[in-house]
Amino acid sequence: MKHAVTKELFAYWDRRRGMRDLPERGDIEPGPIRRILGDTFIASGGTGFPFRLAGTRMCALFCRELRATPLLDLWDRASRAALRQILANGFEDQSGTVASVQAETADGRELMLELLVLPLRHNDGAGRMIGTLVPMKIPFWLEVIPLERLTLGAYRHIGRSTDDAMPSLVAPLTGAPQREGFVVLEGGRRD
Repeated sequence: MKHAVTKELFAYWDRRRGMRDLPERGDIEPGPIRRILGDTFIASGGTGFPFRLAGTRMCALFCRELRATPLLDLWDRASRAALRQILANGFEDQSGTVASVQAETADGRELMLELLVLPLRHNDGAGRMIGTLVPMKIPFWLEVIPLERLTLGAYRHIGRSTDDAMPSLVAPLTGAPQREGFVVLEGGRRD
């Protein structure tokens, strides 16, 4: 996770689930995440994963209201099958996914975004997901020229905490004693 909005939503979702596998849809309250609500969406499980709610900044990326629009309709054909599988696996594995996204406008402008999708338990059996779709940089034309196509980039599944997935840095065990402080290496030009 690179974007501050993505990190904030994941931390909130992780706190709300506590020791459970998933938080309930009713556990999610807008107050604690009010700063990022404009970048947040809730989608239903099922055919196309339609948006139940979509924040104003997220709708502004496409210059239109996204409520009731299937999430999968925003993606190019090649990305739809992969994203459908990622979302289905999220419900099954009870894990979230963070992904890089390449967006393109009708006139060929490109923009990198970050996608986060996190499953929620809901009493209808289909489930819900909460997520964010945020631009990594804000170009001058954003929210004036709509994004047309999204292409899925690299992605990874995330579990209990992002700290669990981060590798720890450990000095290599070489058997030789490690020196501390500055080390001067001879070098430079010899004419």
